[in-house]
Formats: sequence, structure tokens, C-alpha cells
Amino acid sequence: MKNEIKKILASMKVRDNRENAEQMAYDIYKLAPETLSVIMELGLEYKNKTKDEKTKNFLRATIFTLIIYYQKNRSAFIDSPYFNNVVDLLIELSKQGFSSARTALSNMGFSDYDIYRRQLLLLPEVEKHRHDKEISTHEAYEEIRLSKSFAGYKGFLKDHYALGVDNKHAYEIFRIGKKLFALRVHRSK
Repeated sequence: MKNEIKKILASMKVRDNRENAEQMAYDIYKLAPETLSVIMELGLEYKNKTKDEKTKNFLRATIFTLIIYYQKNRSAFIDSPYFNNVVDLLIELSKQGFSSARTALSNMGFSDYDIYRRQLLLLPEVEKHRHDKEISTHEAYEEIRLSKSFAGYKGFLKDHYALGVDNKHAYEIFRIGKKLFALRVHRSK
């Protein structure tokens, strides 16, 4: 069954032929109840591969199929033991730039705060520096929201969130505890 689903997802062209992709997603949905776990497993397998066009199409098809699953049977989808894993997968894919994953999360009822909170909690824990300012999850979200005026790169990196750069300083958020974060400011280069 896994190979069959993999073939269907690989042949799906979500951007080019939406109606055909929707029909293929319905076909996967009808196969068996456990196909959700297979789709999630394939998504996890492909999320870290090099992002060539074939892999991007596969991940788009995975996201699209998860959206169809959610639309067809919301209560079974939410009650599924894989729900949290699916949400984490969609969050990872949204961090990688798949806007459809972010849209899927919004359609599932997740606010921007919920999405950022989960993304921040997925960051690895690092040691606190002595000049770091300790902040809560909500304060970290507010810093992200207010950082729109900063220049430079903004977004998730390997171990932190880059807020951006003002005239002389770079601002970053690191996770230093279970639900505790550090606002780190250093001179920009």
C-alpha cells in the first residue's frame, strides 16, 4: 500500500491540474483508514531531502492530500493518534516555505500565535548567555510580530529565530528552557 500511495503522490501535479490532483487525493482517502499514517510517514521521509522540483511537487501533493483528509472527515482526523505528528509536519513544511502548509494549519483552526508557538517549541534548547533577556512564549511571539520593521533576514534558522537587524544590532530568539526563551542582541557585522 505504501508504494501505491507513493506512486499516486509522485504523479500528482497540484499546481498544473488541480481537479486531477483532487481526484487522486480522494482515491488515496478511499484506500483504507490507515493511509493517513502512510502519508505522514512519506511526508517525514521527504521533508529533509534536497529540494529539487520533484521533491517539492511530492511535498505539495502530501499537503494537498492532508487537506482533503481534513475536509472529508474532520472529527476522525483530529481524533487520530497521528494528528499532532501531522501538525508538526505541516509546521516544518511551512518553515521550509510551503505556504499551502500554513494555509492548511489556518484552515484547521490554528492561529498565527499557535503556529509560531509550536515552531518556537521545536527549536533545540541552547545555553543562556549572561546578557540574554529571558522571555516567555507569548513575549517571543510579540517580538516576532514587532520585528517587521527590522531589516535583514527574518525567520527560523537551525537553532534560533532571526528577528532582523537595526542600525548596529542583530536580534535573535533562542530556546533556553521547556517554555522559556532568550532575546539575544549582538553587534551586527
